[in-house]
Amino acid sequence: MYVLVHHQIHDRDSFWAMARDGTSNLPAGLTLHLSIPARDGSVATCLWEGESLEAVRNFVEPLVGKASRNEYSEAENREGVALPSLLSV
Repeated sequence: MYVLVHHQIHDRDSFWAMARDGTSNLPAGLTLHLSIPARDGSVATCLWEGESLEAVRNFVEPLVGKASRNEYSEAENREGVALPSLLSV
């Protein structure tokens, strides 16, 4: 499953140091595909792959939860452009 994590970062120095160190050796079953930070490091969106949304949250929150407010959502796909499949557009 692909999971989007939106980070509102209130302690940039701590967040980015923890993110750098904590993602250098990920546990089996988790993959960080993409991290897109704002230029000033105050927000970021990351695309993870894991067994479940909860598995991603259980890794991310202890890692950076003290330095950011994090929102999690299941991603439709990780490649290309997609429309939400649960909406009738």
